[in-house]
Amino acid sequence: MLKSEFKYYFLLGISVLFSLNIYAQDESDITQIIEALMQNNQDESYDFDTYFEHFNELKNHPIDLNNASVYDLESSQLFTDQQINALLKHIEINGKLISIYELQAIPFFEIDFIQNILPFVKVKGNIDDFNIKFGKLLSKGTHQVFLRYQQKFPKTEGYKNGNYLGNPSKIYLRYRYNYSNRLSYGITAEKDAGEPMFKDKNKLGFDFYSFHFFWRKNTKWRAIALGDYQINMGQGLVLWSGFGFNKSVNTAMVKKQGSTLKPFTSVNEYLFMRGAAFTYQFKDFLLTPFVSFKNIDGNINYTDTLENEIESNRIQLAGYHRTATEMQSKNALQELKTGFNFQYFKRDKHIGLNYVSTYFTKPIAFEQELYNKYQFQGNLLQNVSIDYHYLIKSFHFFGEEALSFSKNKVGYAFLNGVMFNPSKFADISIVHRYYAPQYQTVNYTNAFGESTAPNNEHGIYFGTQLKPFSKITLSAYYDFYKFPWLKYRADKPSRGQDILFQLKYKHNRNFEIYCTYKWETKEENTKIELDKNDRLLVTQQNKNYLQNYFGANAFQVNELNQEYLSYNNYISKSAIEAATFITPKTTQRLRLNISYQLTKNWNINTRAEMSFYNDKINKKQTGYLVYQSITYSNFMFPLSFSARIALFDVPKYDARIYAYENDVLYQFTIPAFYKTGIRTYLNLQYKVTKNIQVWLRLANTYYSKENSMGAGNEQINSKNVFELKAQMRLKF
Repeated sequence: MLKSEFKYYFLLGISVLFSLNIYAQDESDITQIIEALMQNNQDESYDFDTYFEHFNELKNHPIDLNNASVYDLESSQLFTDQQINALLKHIEINGKLISIYELQAIPFFEIDFIQNILPFVKVKGNIDDFNIKFGKLLSKGTHQVFLRYQQKFPKTEGYKNGNYLGNPSKIYLRYRYNYSNRLSYGITAEKDAGEPMFKDKNKLGFDFYSFHFFWRKNTKWRAIALGDYQINMGQGLVLWSGFGFNKSVNTAMVKKQGSTLKPFTSVNEYLFMRGAAFTYQFKDFLLTPFVSFKNIDGNINYTDTLENEIESNRIQLAGYHRTATEMQSKNALQELKTGFNFQYFKRDKHIGLNYVSTYFTKPIAFEQELYNKYQFQGNLLQNVSIDYHYLIKSFHFFGEEALSFSKNKVGYAFLNGVMFNPSKFADISIVHRYYAPQYQTVNYTNAFGESTAPNNEHGIYFGTQLKPFSKITLSAYYDFYKFPWLKYRADKPSRGQDILFQLKYKHNRNFEIYCTYKWETKEENTKIELDKNDRLLVTQQNKNYLQNYFGANAFQVNELNQEYLSYNNYISKSAIEAATFITPKTTQRLRLNISYQLTKNWNINTRAEMSFYNDKINKKQTGYLVYQSITYSNFMFPLSFSARIALFDVPKYDARIYAYENDVLYQFTIPAFYKTGIRTYLNLQYKVTKNIQVWLRLANTYYSKENSMGAGNEQINSKNVFELKAQMRLKF
């Protein structure tokens, strides 16, 4: 699609927007946060579906603010530590809340925040909710059965050439029983597209099974977990197997918080524990020991197959078992993980001791690359840390100090931060972290930083959120970081920085508009990208790089009297393609988003976004995305739907743009817009009866300038890619 067409559609969308003169419903910040996570860490695994399910359960079973403990409030993930302290102090002095709107009289509880948490809280709960007998917990809860099918069309090359062992359908089956958030048990099964059923290593049918039993109590035994569960400790330097925020427009989310022990209900095939754990409280102390033993995927290469001498052995996180090679890596390793969290916990402070031991039945070994010098290798890794938080007036201090031990090697990692409120109109966050290259972890961490792996990084972050007027919010942050040692795709110690500004205007609950600008630069390896004539135009910004590498006589002159680099008798094409430069890669993104409510039942969302990419060597790239979404829902009518049309022109993958899409319940879709085309989707939800709901999702991406997409087994030889997803939920 031509850029002129994008200008036309952009102006058309803006003119329609203002001619309608209608209002928007508040768009949750969570979608922006998830888009930012995918944009910055697309190679990481995030447990979004469990996060969404957590808040859906809170909506069905609101937390009682009058009877909730510090543990309950923190586990809800709704409140900051400052808000929890202020709420409990208010109740202690003034007695129990009479109305939810009494929260307005409590420090740190702004009107917007109160409105956002209304679906998840109540103030007139029954004290018996906290002292339910186990028999009632087992019999008076809710049973749910989910069945989901999805598939892409047409088939990729992996099915045509026979490399994929199974069919192209993705199937998900889950049964779960829960009584509020007090008791939960269930089983989940999933088969990814291309994976076989009832053959090879999947003789029991599905490729992945998960079972959990989780019981939260209001006694000294706070929680008991059997089967699959998640453990979250401190600030993620030692262990954080669940979902956690990072840099985002919400500067108050720099501190990780939540319950240490949680049930696992997702289908991520690695980021969970399998075994047993419990939380025990005595006075102001909490102890959470755990043990986990499970099979995990490993890509093992042997130098001598007869002697079983391992050359390299890397943990596989993707969870795909579609080909013979991928199936060979399934359950190739066994992992034993033990540890504990022990903390002293008060309303306004806590200090915790964390310990984790990880043992593998076969030693982890990395390829002999220089950037792997400090990666964990061997059978046994131990991590220990101390974490803390402390509230004093409007200041909230927090942090974690960690050590790692393996083969007599010691590494350390520190994170310390403060959040404070100089006035009721301003929030400020500062976080300093130093993760030594020698500090080692094994994938279960999710610490604050440029990368979720807390090693080889030193940085400082400043964030603020200002509200100069009741309807206007300004959010901004600046983060500067260095990588003391080499990284993958960076052949020398490097540095980077990123800046974000967002201005949001919220007229009322029905209209919101925000504009976001993000600038990020990071030093990385850069390769030369020759054009269709095997040339690279020499510019003012790349001339010194090219001249220093190839020499002053490397350039030629074209018919327009422009200098260019190309292969000749002195420089081969392979030499040009092999050339590597360390350059700053700069990405800028500008977004305008408008949400408005047309009527009580109709909601409309408009977005325009541009991205700019420059690596100093190759041609600068610009990407565009414009979309229009519409949603209809009516409690009196069984059918609801959402739909979107998106136009995009993003020629370079490094300039790709992510946009969150509505999906079926407990699912998320965040495609990376790349190349040129149009994407549309339609979500339908139909309430068959009180206990039966069905969802149908249809999506299509049309690539106007491509005849095929993807590569290898994932290549699709078509301009059109279709996606079908159907889901049914039975409740009883």
